[in-house]
Amino acid sequence: MESDALQLFIDFPGNLLYFLVLIGVSQAAFFIALDQRLRQMPANGAARLALGAAGATVGWVALVIGALVTLGGASASNAILPPMERAVNVWALLWVGWAILSAEVSAANRQRWYDTLLVACMILLILAYAVTAFGWRNAPANVSFNESAFALPWTLAPVALCVLGVLALLLSYEGRRDVPLKVLFFAMLVAGYGVALGQLTAGDLRGDFAGSVRLGMLAAMPVFLAIVYRYVIHRLTSARNGAAVAAPEHAAELPKPEAAARPAEKWPTLAVEAAWRETAPPRR
Repeated sequence: MESDALQLFIDFPGNLLYFLVLIGVSQAAFFIALDQRLRQMPANGAARLALGAAGATVGWVALVIGALVTLGGASASNAILPPMERAVNVWALLWVGWAILSAEVSAANRQRWYDTLLVACMILLILAYAVTAFGWRNAPANVSFNESAFALPWTLAPVALCVLGVLALLLSYEGRRDVPLKVLFFAMLVAGYGVALGQLTAGDLRGDFAGSVRLGMLAAMPVFLAIVYRYVIHRLTSARNGAAVAAPEHAAELPKPEAAARPAEKWPTLAVEAAWRETAPPRR
C-alpha cells in the first residue's frame, strides 16, 4: 500500500500539480539553454541541453493530453495511462540523460556515439511500449498495473539506465563539470524507483501508478534545471573572461598617440637677444 504522503502524488489535485511542475521546470530549462544557444554561436552544448529539455517537455505534454482525452471514462484511463506514464518517464530520462552526458563532449565521434545510442534506445522504448500497451489492454479488469507482469521490467529499466549514466559520468570525471550535481539527478530517480521496486518485490504496491516514482522525478527535474543554469553561467563567465584577456592584447596593437609637442623654450631666446642688444652699437 502507498503511504499517505506518496498517495498525494497519485490522487487529484496532487497528480495535476505534479505534471504542471514537471512541464514548468522542463520549459524553464529549455528556454535558459535556448537563450544561451542564441547568444553564443556556435553553442553545441547549449543546443543539446535545449533539445533534452524539449524532449522531456513533449513527453509530459503528451501524457497530460492523454489524461485529458480519457477524462470521461475510468476504464479508458486505466487502459491507456499506466503504460503510457511508464514510457513517458523513460522517454524523459533518455532525453535528459543524453543532454547531460553529451553537452560537454567536444569530440565529434563521441557525440555521434551518444546520438546513435539515444536513437537506439528510443526505438527500443517505442517497441516496448507497443508490446506493453497491447498486453495491458488484454489484461483482466481486476488486475492493476502494479500487479501485472509489466510492472517489474518498467521499474528495473530506468534504474539500469541511471546506473549506466552514473558510470559514464565517473569514467569521464576529469573532462566534466558539476559531476556531483549530475550524479544527484540520477540518484534521485534511483531512489524513487528503488522504493517502488522494494514495494513490488514485497507485494505491497497496488494500483496503477507509483507515488515514489513520481516523487523521485519531481525531485530530479529541478536538479536538471540547476545543471542547465550552471552550464550557462560558466559559458557566460568564460566569454567575459576571454573578452577581458583579449582587450589588452588588442590595445597593444593600436598605434600609440604621438607625444605632445613641448612648449617652446623661450628663456634661452630672451637671453641671446639681451646679449646682442648690449654689444650692438647705439643707434643715432
